[in-house]
Amino acid sequence: MGLGYYMGGVKMMFGMVLWGTFLRVVVGVNATWFVNSASHMFGPRRFETKDDSRNNWWVAILTGGEGWHNNHHAHPVSARHGLVWYEFDINYYGIWLLKKLGIAKKVQIAKWDPSNPKPAGA
Repeated sequence: MGLGYYMGGVKMMFGMVLWGTFLRVVVGVNATWFVNSASHMFGPRRFETKDDSRNNWWVAILTGGEGWHNNHHAHPVSARHGLVWYEFDINYYGIWLLKKLGIAKKVQIAKWDPSNPKPAGA
Protein backbone atom coordinates (compact mmCIF):
# COMPACT_ATOMS: atom_id res chain seq x y z
CA MET A 1 0.00 0.00 0.00
CA GLY A 2 2.88 2.33 0.73
CA LEU A 3 4.15 1.90 -2.83
CA GLY A 4 0.75 2.82 -4.24
CA TYR A 5 0.55 5.89 -2.02
CA TYR A 6 4.08 6.90 -3.03
CA MET A 7 3.33 6.44 -6.75
CA GLY A 8 0.07 8.36 -6.89
CA GLY A 9 -1.52 9.08 -3.56
CA VAL A 10 -4.59 7.60 -1.95
CA LYS A 11 -6.34 6.91 -5.26
CA MET A 12 -3.42 4.83 -6.58
CA MET A 13 -3.11 3.05 -3.23
CA PHE A 14 -6.75 1.92 -3.27
CA GLY A 15 -6.47 0.96 -6.92
CA MET A 16 -3.50 -1.28 -6.18
CA VAL A 17 -5.39 -2.87 -3.27
CA LEU A 18 -8.40 -3.55 -5.50
CA TRP A 19 -6.36 -5.03 -8.34
CA GLY A 20 -3.77 -6.79 -6.20
CA THR A 21 -6.14 -8.34 -3.68
CA PHE A 22 -9.67 -8.64 -4.93
CA LEU A 23 -8.81 -9.51 -8.54
CA ARG A 24 -6.46 -12.23 -7.32
CA VAL A 25 -9.23 -13.71 -5.15
CA VAL A 26 -11.75 -13.62 -8.01
CA VAL A 27 -9.30 -15.34 -10.38
CA GLY A 28 -8.44 -17.95 -7.73
CA VAL A 29 -12.08 -18.76 -7.03
CA ASN A 30 -12.88 -19.07 -10.73
CA ALA A 31 -9.84 -21.30 -11.33
CA THR A 32 -11.09 -23.58 -8.55
CA TRP A 33 -14.51 -23.63 -10.20
CA PHE A 34 -12.89 -24.60 -13.52
CA VAL A 35 -11.10 -27.52 -11.92
CA ASN A 36 -14.14 -28.80 -10.06
CA SER A 37 -16.68 -28.37 -12.84
CA ALA A 38 -15.11 -28.13 -16.28
CA SER A 39 -12.69 -30.95 -15.50
CA HIS A 40 -15.64 -33.17 -14.68
CA MET A 41 -17.39 -32.43 -17.99
CA PHE A 42 -14.85 -31.86 -20.78
CA GLY A 43 -11.82 -33.85 -21.87
CA PRO A 44 -10.55 -37.41 -22.13
CA ARG A 45 -10.39 -39.98 -19.34
CA ARG A 46 -7.12 -41.90 -19.02
CA PHE A 47 -8.30 -43.89 -15.99
CA GLU A 48 -11.66 -45.46 -15.22
CA THR A 49 -12.40 -43.86 -11.87
CA LYS A 50 -15.66 -43.92 -9.88
CA ASP A 51 -16.45 -40.32 -10.83
CA ASP A 52 -16.65 -38.25 -14.01
CA SER A 53 -13.22 -36.62 -13.69
CA ARG A 54 -11.43 -35.80 -16.93
CA ASN A 55 -8.10 -34.39 -18.07
CA ASN A 56 -8.57 -30.93 -19.51
CA TRP A 57 -5.60 -29.15 -21.11
CA TRP A 58 -7.01 -25.62 -21.07
CA VAL A 59 -7.93 -25.85 -17.38
CA ALA A 60 -4.41 -27.20 -16.73
CA ILE A 61 -2.92 -24.13 -18.42
CA LEU A 62 -5.07 -21.73 -16.40
CA THR A 63 -4.43 -23.48 -13.07
CA GLY A 64 -0.82 -24.59 -13.35
CA GLY A 65 -1.53 -28.29 -13.88
CA GLU A 66 -4.66 -28.89 -11.83
CA GLY A 67 -6.63 -29.63 -15.00
CA TRP A 68 -5.12 -33.13 -15.18
CA HIS A 69 -8.01 -33.99 -12.91
CA ASN A 70 -8.58 -37.60 -13.95
CA ASN A 71 -4.93 -38.30 -13.19
CA HIS A 72 -5.44 -36.69 -9.77
CA HIS A 73 -8.51 -38.79 -9.00
CA ALA A 74 -6.71 -41.95 -10.10
CA HIS A 75 -3.62 -41.13 -8.00
CA PRO A 76 -4.85 -38.76 -5.25
CA VAL A 77 -1.65 -38.75 -3.16
CA SER A 78 0.66 -37.99 -6.09
CA ALA A 79 2.32 -34.58 -6.10
CA ARG A 80 2.52 -34.71 -9.88
CA HIS A 81 -0.70 -34.69 -11.92
CA GLY A 82 0.91 -34.49 -15.36
CA LEU A 83 1.94 -38.09 -15.98
CA VAL A 84 3.38 -37.80 -19.49
CA TRP A 85 5.76 -35.26 -21.05
CA TYR A 86 3.06 -33.13 -22.69
CA GLU A 87 0.98 -32.76 -19.51
CA PHE A 88 2.79 -29.74 -18.07
CA ASP A 89 2.30 -29.38 -14.31
CA ILE A 90 4.03 -26.27 -12.97
CA ASN A 91 2.66 -26.87 -9.46
CA TYR A 92 4.66 -30.10 -9.32
CA TYR A 93 7.87 -28.20 -10.04
CA GLY A 94 7.14 -25.96 -7.05
CA ILE A 95 6.76 -29.06 -4.86
CA TRP A 96 9.92 -30.53 -6.43
CA LEU A 97 11.84 -27.38 -5.51
CA LEU A 98 10.54 -27.53 -1.93
CA LYS A 99 11.70 -31.15 -1.75
CA LYS A 100 15.17 -30.24 -3.05
CA LEU A 101 15.41 -27.48 -0.43
CA GLY A 102 14.46 -29.98 2.29
CA ILE A 103 11.19 -28.24 3.14
CA ALA A 104 8.85 -30.90 1.68
CA LYS A 105 9.39 -34.50 2.72
CA LYS A 106 7.85 -37.82 1.70
CA VAL A 107 6.69 -36.49 -1.68
CA GLN A 108 4.91 -39.24 -3.60
CA ILE A 109 4.80 -39.37 -7.39
CA ALA A 110 2.54 -41.66 -9.44
CA LYS A 111 4.14 -43.87 -12.04
CA TRP A 112 1.97 -44.41 -15.09
CA ASP A 113 2.32 -47.73 -16.88
CA PRO A 114 0.59 -47.56 -20.31
CA SER A 115 0.43 -51.36 -20.47
CA ASN A 116 -1.48 -51.45 -17.15
CA PRO A 117 -3.48 -48.20 -16.89
CA LYS A 118 -5.20 -48.76 -13.56
CA PRO A 119 -5.84 -46.18 -10.87
CA ALA A 120 -3.99 -46.46 -7.57
CA GLY A 121 -5.67 -48.95 -5.24
CA ALA A 122 -7.51 -50.77 -8.04
